[in-house]
Amino acid sequence: MKNIMLLLLAIAFLFSCSKEEKKLTLKNPEVFSFYVDDSWEVTATAFAEGFKVNKNGDNNYVNLFYQVDLITPEGDTVKQIDLGTIEEVQKDEEEEVKIESQIALGSNFKEGKYKLVIDVKDLLSNQETKTVKEINLTKE
Repeated sequence: MKNIMLLLLAIAFLFSCSKEEKKLTLKNPEVFSFYVDDSWEVTATAFAEGFKVNKNGDNNYVNLFYQVDLITPEGDTVKQIDLGTIEEVQKDEEEEVKIESQIALGSNFKEGKYKLVIDVKDLLSNQETKTVKEINLTKE
């Protein structure tokens, strides 16, 4: 009986260790800016991976919240310059989800080096991650 208990305990330990917990990460962040009609347009993209997927029959559900902050050359932060949620229903379990933000800054932002902070929270697993990408606003 003692050997059976040890064997069951060892099997339970192996199964618990074999499940690798995914960690939410952002990869390949890119930021572009355009000066059009006396105002700035900024596009930012990143790919989230390691998020939790809820399965329901043949469908897979993803629920991510993102917000984008802008840090000015002076170090001031414009909070939540963009935000949104991604609630996807997929037939196949995808490894990554594209996060895309399009921001109209207007003409009151001067040329200089800014930073965009993309902050993502997986609402299913409560994991969070962020990435910072520098962008140089120039009229050239």
